[in-house]
This record gives sequence, structure tokens and C-alpha cells, in this order.
Amino acid sequence: MGRSLLLVMTSLSETEGAWETIVRLIRRHLLPAIEASGAQVFQSPPPSAIVPERPSLSLLRRLYPPLTQQAPVWGFIVQGTGEVLVHQTALSLKAGQGFWVPPGVTYIPHITRGSFISASDWLWFAAYPQGILLNRCQVTPTEHRSSPLYLVADSSLSELARRWASHPLPQPTGKYLLLTFFGLLTETAPLTVTVPDEFADLPSDLPFPLQWALDYLRRHYAKPFSLKVLASHCGVTSSHLCRLFRKHLNTTPVNYLQRIRLTIARQLLTKTGWSTQTIAILVGFNDVRHFRRQFLRHFGLTPQQVRRLTARPS
Repeated sequence: MGRSLLLVMTSLSETEGAWETIVRLIRRHLLPAIEASGAQVFQSPPPSAIVPERPSLSLLRRLYPPLTQQAPVWGFIVQGTGEVLVHQTALSLKAGQGFWVPPGVTYIPHITRGSFISASDWLWFAAYPQGILLNRCQVTPTEHRSSPLYLVADSSLSELARRWASHPLPQPTGKYLLLTFFGLLTETAPLTVTVPDEFADLPSDLPFPLQWALDYLRRHYAKPFSLKVLASHCGVTSSHLCRLFRKHLNTTPVNYLQRIRLTIARQLLTKTGWSTQTIAILVGFNDVRHFRRQFLRHFGLTPQQVRRLTARPS
């Protein structure tokens, strides 16, 4: 795989990233696509769209490092064109097409063979045992814009997704199962995962590169972390960015990011019934044992103790 793409990471506008907007996109674009094509919407594109020669993968560039989720993942393009890498196979997709990845399979979203990435508008879904995680993102040649992460804590939806993803289903069964899944998803109230005010209310006189870094980490805390990418986003070297963090915040970029992840994890422990492992993955930890150790070190309580204290009647 070639070099990383360095795009500016920003947020979608409040309207573009709103839950109501995502629901409207599902109803106007995704559901009609499933109605017309059935489960084929989420299968591989025609063979002509697949890159068969593995050596050519070295020419591809990526926005993110390889991802491996412990849940089935669906991606759907609302507008534009885009490319993804699934299990060492490059797929080219256009508006109205999607792909899905079984649990444990490595994939890379947003890749390109050229010097810049094509414009596209995506919906993303991951079906964990206790509910669904979803968001919207837009990619341009210069920016990657994301909505908030939404959690729909409904295990019945997860069971529908698991049934579809566990083995191929004949038409029209697969089609109706997907229509039911995404239709019910639009009827269910989500939980929005937000960064606490303690991380948002910072002095306005901080150096601009540091302000940009803090904003980036607040918006993309669950993404794989790269100090080099963060520093490039802020227009400084990695060492200079670390000096700014030490001088003004008495911490490091990694430690600051970890505080955000742990604080949001505590929110989810108190607001949902999701397992510790699921929450750890959702906030960016790949190792649940490491998550438990860091949580105990930071809060002085284990995740289970926090949940029990919250559930205890006052």
C-alpha cells in the first residue's frame, strides 16, 4: 500500500450531519436502491471494477490505516464515486452502490490510485450485538467531513443484521430483511456521542496549531491515531506539536486523546447496556484489557463498578 492521504478533517454542518438528514438519505437513496436491486446493493461490483493484480495495490493511497471491526460493516455511497479495499481487493463504487465486510475482515475505506481522492458522500453502519453505530461522511479532494457518531441501542436490529450477515439468503428473503433492518433503523431514536464540555471549553489564546490539534482529536477520537497525520493537519512537525502540548496543557497528544476516549466511554457505560468490549472498540481501543487498565487508572473505578454505581437507586 502506498503513502497516506493527508486531508483536512472537519465536521459536517449541523444540518448535514443531523440525525434527521441521515434518516432522509436512508429513505430517499438506500431503501430505494435495496428495493430495486435487493441484497445485491451490498455485494461486490462487477468484475471489471475489481483490481485483480495484487502488485498494483502498492500504487494505491489511503486516508486511514487498515481497519478490522468485530462487527459487520456496511458502506453506501449516496453521491459521487469512491474506492475501498476489502481483504486485499480494491473495489470501485458509484452512487447507489455499497459494500459490506464480515466481522474480523480487514478493510480500508477511502483509497485512490491518483494524487487526490474523488468526491463522495457516504453512509456507514456497524452492527454490534447491543445496537447499531452509524454516521455520515463526505470526502473531497481536500477534506474529510464527518457527522457525529450515532448509537441506536436496539438488540433486535442487531439480530436482523446478524441474520443477514451470517450466511447468504435467497431473494427475496435477503432483500426484505435489509428493507426491514434499515426501515426500522430510521424509526428508532439514537444516542448521540458527544465530547464533554471540559474538552471543548479551552482558552482561545492557545497557538493555532494546538487549537487545530485539539479540535481534530475531539472530532475524531475513535479513529486510528497517527501523530504524523495530526501534525501534518496542523502544519507543524510531530516534535513541535508535542512541545506545544507539553507547554500549554502539560500532557501529550496521545494522553489527551486517551482522556477523551475514557470520558466518553464512561458516558456510554452510564447511558447504555452495551458491553465493556463494545464500548472500548467504539471509542477507539482495540484491546479491551488495555482499556480496563487505563479506565481504572484514570477514574479509580473499573467499568463494571461505574455501571453498578449508576444503576444503584438514590
